[in-house]
Amino acid sequence: MDVTIQLILKMELEEGLCTKKLDFWDLSYLVVY
Repeated sequence: MDVTIQLILKMELEEGLCTKKLDFWDLSYLVVY
């Protein structure tokens, strides 16, 4: 596998995890308040 493709996939995966965490925090914030 090409190194650039690996880096792009890793970045996209990390971004996806970050957005999921943000969504989770937004939901928990709405539930608490």
